[in-house]
Amino acid sequence: MNPIIITITGPTCSGKTTLEKKLHEEYGFERATSHTTRQKRVGEAQGESYYFVTRGQFEEMARRGDFLEAIEFNGHMYGMSIAEIEKRAKTGIPIVIVCEPNGTGQISRRCFEEGWRHISVWVDADIETLCERFITRVAFDAQEKGINVAANAQRMVAMMTEEREWVRNRLLESDYDITEDNLNEGTMPRVISKILFESGMYDKTAVFAPLGVTKTGSVKVTGN
Repeated sequence: MNPIIITITGPTCSGKTTLEKKLHEEYGFERATSHTTRQKRVGEAQGESYYFVTRGQFEEMARRGDFLEAIEFNGHMYGMSIAEIEKRAKTGIPIVIVCEPNGTGQISRRCFEEGWRHISVWVDADIETLCERFITRVAFDAQEKGINVAANAQRMVAMMTEEREWVRNRLLESDYDITEDNLNEGTMPRVISKILFESGMYDKTAVFAPLGVTKTGSVKVTGN
């Protein structure tokens, strides 16, 4: 097994899932599923959104050394299992993982030790945009999923404290940064094109015309 792992890191509502979804659905990257101890939300499916486990089960897996990375965030445990990476790596296609900075650091160290290729991407937006997106999400969750608005208060606290520290301290140096209000224009297409080249996915993808990518690997910047 010699996987290529792309980690996507950034604060809540920065666009991490948007980028992950784009790489998976439009460009064919493998999406690895994490384990978590948090409760399953409306619309989530076991084994697709997460592998939902109890804290006891998670801690037992951690004791056995089953995780590539494992962190606690907002009162819940999250971890990417080595078995999940091994399963996804069998396809030979790069694997994309959304995680927070400490998790990315653990993956980076493990990839260095194992000789695996690791590409890290930081996604962010200005604080006003993050708050606007979060409020929109809370309103949607309350109306469509029946999730109590107060249930998101703890996440908002994390956004304003711990996640702002990520930005201020930049706990890791990323290979690529996407810091834009509109993730569908400007920086994102150019970063995606570079990820595709670095991960060896260029020749497997036939949708490069909108990105302005040349066969030599350079990127034609035609605007932002």
